[in-house]
Amino acid sequence: MLRIITGVGIATAMAIAAGAAAGIYAENLLAQLPQQTAKTEKREPRSAAETPGRGGILKPLPVVIANLSGAARVGVRMEGMVVLEHEGKEDQILLARIAEDALAFIRTLDMKSLEGPIALGNLREDLTERARARSDNRVREVLIQALIVE
Repeated sequence: MLRIITGVGIATAMAIAAGAAAGIYAENLLAQLPQQTAKTEKREPRSAAETPGRGGILKPLPVVIANLSGAARVGVRMEGMVVLEHEGKEDQILLARIAEDALAFIRTLDMKSLEGPIALGNLREDLTERARARSDNRVREVLIQALIVE
């Protein structure tokens, strides 16, 4: 009987020690959390939309409607905006050319390239890269407002 009581006592003491160690570990993790948050707040903004106080001109793109490559009767409708560094005399012509480039690019896509969680981000990056090339880097970013696949 004494052995059972001793065993239960030792098991209880070990459980208390393990609980105390876990509590101390959790307290140290919580103490480090504000420091990690402060570090992540100092990161560089990734896009013009995230950059406060940087200005820029927001212009709507003409609606792009295209069929996907290799897909029978699958169409895409895209509505978007462009963030320009500054206004220019021929902005409407530039926007039409950017929409034309987007149309040509979307026609090369297949259904698989629009599936998945990162597909929209990849599409936005590709369109931004093409728009920058077309505008001699006047375009900061292409923003996709709506993308409908039918």
